[in-house]
Amino acid sequence: MAARDLLTKEEGKAALRISPSDDEDDELLELYITAASETLDEQIGPTVVRSVTSETHDGLNRSQTGYRSAIVLRWRPVYSISAVTVDGVALTQTTDYRAEPYSPQAGLFSGMLHRSYGGALGTWGFGMGNVVCSYSAGRVLSTSQVPTRIKRSCGLVLENLWRDREAGVEDLGGEFTVPRQSFPTFAMPRAAAQLLTREMGFAETFGIGGG
Repeated sequence: MAARDLLTKEEGKAALRISPSDDEDDELLELYITAASETLDEQIGPTVVRSVTSETHDGLNRSQTGYRSAIVLRWRPVYSISAVTVDGVALTQTTDYRAEPYSPQAGLFSGMLHRSYGGALGTWGFGMGNVVCSYSAGRVLSTSQVPTRIKRSCGLVLENLWRDREAGVEDLGGEFTVPRQSFPTFAMPRAAAQLLTREMGFAETFGIGGG
């Protein structure tokens, strides 16, 4: 199992209604759980915390015509911020910069950082790659702490992906049937997305990727 999986193998079996004692497809199941977990991470950002070190940002804006008033960390939501430096000078949170909260879950940060000077908002200063950040991105520290809503959503994604493993038959009428294999046409079922309305809404308006 991958360290950042959203489900344990036992939870994956429960979602697929596989007997706990049935270990025939265990290795494959683990791969599918990781794929389902990564699908959710792509949609709503990381859930199980990952460490990000020395991520660089430009103090200039994209057009290089002015200074940035805010930078956006690439992985979000953010669990904690360990270090922010500008031109090699360490900054202190709340005094030298302000981290915006992540609205779907209290205690986390959105990844948007504003430069602050004595409580007044300012800019990040001239430079290319001169802002360096180290932080932890995600919502919880381990798979066991993943919220129930997110686990259930991951289970629905897993069920959908697992459909290509389920052989079936198609009734051609009368006594005639033919084997049929089911293949999912999309990874994220609507029910899975609806369980994560707050997280999906934030991701759509704020974005998951950074720059």
